[in-house]
Amino acid sequence: MAGKAEKKSNTRSRIISYVMNNENTSKVEISKNLNISMPTVLSNVNELMESGVLVETGEYASTGGRKAKSIGINPSYRYAMGIVITANHVGMTLVNMRSEIEKTDRVRMKFSPETSYCGELSILVKKFLEDMEEPEKLLGIGISISIKTPFIFL
Repeated sequence: MAGKAEKKSNTRSRIISYVMNNENTSKVEISKNLNISMPTVLSNVNELMESGVLVETGEYASTGGRKAKSIGINPSYRYAMGIVITANHVGMTLVNMRSEIEKTDRVRMKFSPETSYCGELSILVKKFLEDMEEPEKLLGIGISISIKTPFIFL
């Protein structure tokens, strides 16, 4: 049986996932579509907003009371980087939490299985990320290697 902390973590994950796929949604929509009680949604959404994961993105038209706030994922909460290595180039892309491209670059660099290539690639990545204001917000780096000619790592 799942513990209280695990259940809360699962609920938050479901809410975040829903908001990422349904930008500018409301707490009521989250409650209805995820079949989670309104107090649980309110508690979790408020905590996620306090921690910066979610943000208010606007207001719905009034239907007679207080206007409902729409919420969405905070695009600058975290970032991910992708690196594509081909036979003659290195492509680098930085995306935010909304999968929007923040920065991209493509550099001509011939692939080599030598250790020196890894050193040059490391320098290239550091240079690409040097203007990032909060480098601790980088979640991770995915690397894709697509080389048509066979190679052997020693």
